[in-house]
Amino acid sequence: MKNIIKKKDRGSIIDSMFAPVLGAIAMALVVVIFANFMANIDRKNDVEQVARKYILIMETDGYLGSTDETALRQELAALGVSSIDLSGTTFTEVGYGEPVTLEIDGEMAIRSLGVGNGLSFRNDADTIDIHIEKTSTAKH
Repeated sequence: MKNIIKKKDRGSIIDSMFAPVLGAIAMALVVVIFANFMANIDRKNDVEQVARKYILIMETDGYLGSTDETALRQELAALGVSSIDLSGTTFTEVGYGEPVTLEIDGEMAIRSLGVGNGLSFRNDADTIDIHIEKTSTAKH
């Protein structure tokens, strides 16, 4: 009778730790991908804040002056925006109460992390098109 009931063999430490270690690696990968995703969103938010800053300047001045245009282009470039196009922006002074518009088109550099085919890790540099349009009223 004792031969029929066998004791369960105890697995090695490697067998018992495999699933938790694999789970921890998977969670770390998800955290890294999420952090990268949030960094890209944060940079897009920074571009929106720069646009807001300059539309407020345009409210005060009634237009986007050449020095402000240069500073805007430099700030956007520092955030990774290239091929900056400001057509549609108010460059000539308008009267009190008239609309002023800031229109920014460009390409923003982003990092794309992920898992590709067959569990291979992907770390790509890419660009996305951005379009920001802000309109306000001149108050100068």
